[in-house]
Amino acid sequence: MHLMAYGGRDDHIFRGGIMESGNPVFYGSFGHWDKTAFTNATNTLGCGSASDKLQCLRELPFDTLNAWINGTGSSIGWQPIVDGDFIQGYTSMQLAKGKFVHVPVISGANSDEGSAFGPIGINSTQDFINYLESKLQFFFQLSHCPDLTAH
Repeated sequence: MHLMAYGGRDDHIFRGGIMESGNPVFYGSFGHWDKTAFTNATNTLGCGSASDKLQCLRELPFDTLNAWINGTGSSIGWQPIVDGDFIQGYTSMQLAKGKFVHVPVISGANSDEGSAFGPIGINSTQDFINYLESKLQFFFQLSHCPDLTAH
């Protein structure tokens, strides 16, 4: 995300990037910001009454913030959001438009990475289509997709 930050503005602070277990394309909901989690974090960390809560969090000692993140904060689903500042747009679109810091990148993955999160028991194209139709219908509608059986 740092290479995508500020619309790919290059402040010459990176000479390269290393990504493990992922890339800057985020497949979740960029538009949803759990304000409850933010409010709980700021209140718990003593920034609830600050006029600039985010700046207050930025000024916390590392040990304080790190202890909270690894304790109570670990239950929050941390994810990037399009905030119009740090993340200015969908990262897939930024990549397509060349709006990222152009430096060499090493990208790695582990053997069978993600298999623990993937569905099991899919042994055919029809199994895959059935899974999509039953489990992912809230994220997109297959009626708007090309015929999956033709591929």
